[in-house]
Amino acid sequence: MLDICIGSSSEYLKYASVLIHSIIKSTNINNSFLQYKTNQKFMQDLNEGYCFHIFTEKENEDTFKLQKLVSKLSTFYPCKILIYPMNNQEFDNFSYPFWCQNPAMFYKLKSPDLLKNLDKCLFLGVDLMCVSDIRELFAYDLKDNLIAAALDCYNFDNFIRKAKSKNGLDDLVFSNAKYYINNEVMLINLDKWREERITEKCQYYLENYHLEGFIDVFPLVCAPKIQIISNKFNLILGVFTRNLLGLENTFSDESITPVWNFSKQELEQIMEDVKIVHFCHYVYKPWLSPYNNHYVYKNMSLDVNAYPIYYPYYEEWWSLALNTPFFIEDFNNLKRDIQKKSLDNYANSLATRFKEMKDWLMQNSSLIELNKQECEKIRNDLQIQNSLNKQECEKIRNDLQIYINKEDERKFYNTFSYKLGKMTILYKNNIFFIIFLPIIVIVLRFFHRCFCDQGGNDCKIKYKCFEYELGKIILQAHRNWYKGGYLSLWFKIRKLRKNFKNDSCLS
Repeated sequence: MLDICIGSSSEYLKYASVLIHSIIKSTNINNSFLQYKTNQKFMQDLNEGYCFHIFTEKENEDTFKLQKLVSKLSTFYPCKILIYPMNNQEFDNFSYPFWCQNPAMFYKLKSPDLLKNLDKCLFLGVDLMCVSDIRELFAYDLKDNLIAAALDCYNFDNFIRKAKSKNGLDDLVFSNAKYYINNEVMLINLDKWREERITEKCQYYLENYHLEGFIDVFPLVCAPKIQIISNKFNLILGVFTRNLLGLENTFSDESITPVWNFSKQELEQIMEDVKIVHFCHYVYKPWLSPYNNHYVYKNMSLDVNAYPIYYPYYEEWWSLALNTPFFIEDFNNLKRDIQKKSLDNYANSLATRFKEMKDWLMQNSSLIELNKQECEKIRNDLQIQNSLNKQECEKIRNDLQIYINKEDERKFYNTFSYKLGKMTILYKNNIFFIIFLPIIVIVLRFFHRCFCDQGGNDCKIKYKCFEYELGKIILQAHRNWYKGGYLSLWFKIRKLRKNFKNDSCLS
């Protein structure tokens, strides 16, 4: 038979019944276990059916109900159950994580000693639910590995986990992030475990270091002899909730330091063939009220905007629980109690969230005020800088305009019309200049074209002066010499002088 171990405190046995029910219900009885027998070393003596090994404090009413449940389920698929009473005092000196103070989490350490005739077992936590046939998991060839398990989170290179010593020793450092597994689904090679005395090694670290959730003892002791299996055998539901709670939720294709070791596309593939779902990592347990006041799970059903979060597989878990033989009344009472208090619990959760927001505002009021003052200072500085920038821009614009005006003026004074008019005024009393004016125009024009840059045509629009207009009419007369242009020149000059009050001006 396939040996499955479940560690549970007395009060959690009813929830273990749902896990057992889900395992049997998810088993495809139309397919024989023989199709998975590819690993002859570990499976040659295994036959159809499950043997559930239950580790708990003592036998009570729920253990008897579990025995009846398994007996009833065996009519659907072969299975049996064995109960192992545990002594919790053996774990008094161990380091407990803050989210769990129950010794049941360490029961798996005792499995190699209690199951002396077995060479392999699958250890499962109570907060799991099977949604598909898990017999495939037993087909894994562990070879010389101690355990097989799926990765937890933060498995990227250089992610360091540390724990302090209880006895003044050096801090414990765990840097093998690629082997940091989640131990709630763990296939154990019992022979290798006993051979390498893994229980004693785990006990040493749990008693001498404050692990307390900072470092899980199983990857610490077993790495690198850990076979990593697909997360379809341990789908942590926190992958669907972290972003709703305002937490980082990156995948391997999104970051070099991702939360999850798989990509979004790989998550879709996992969902298509998921075997076991795990109600952990920023999700509340399905048997708790969504708006409970548990010190670990409170307010995990409200998103960052205080709206309810609906988690996957919770309805499926309750559907299974309410149909689990011999525990139906227990779960009906629990469901009724949760529903009866749901409105009050929701109101309390909202009040708690608002109080937390108020407390945060009160605690950070001085910081907020300081930020306001800093923002105001920045705003004033920006206004001053903006004013200075405007003044600087205005100065640059004026300087540029002055330069443009000077450049236009230079181009204007460099026009041939202006130069010709200026020279005519200069030599107006020279009879030879007047007589030889046509020849002088030709010569001057030649030299102007060869040695001077040409003045801009636009400049004559901006500037008007007598010299320019005089040179203009002389050029016009020169161009029309064959029409008697020079004969009418004197009359045009007289008319031009009347139009200018001053002989040389800019207007």
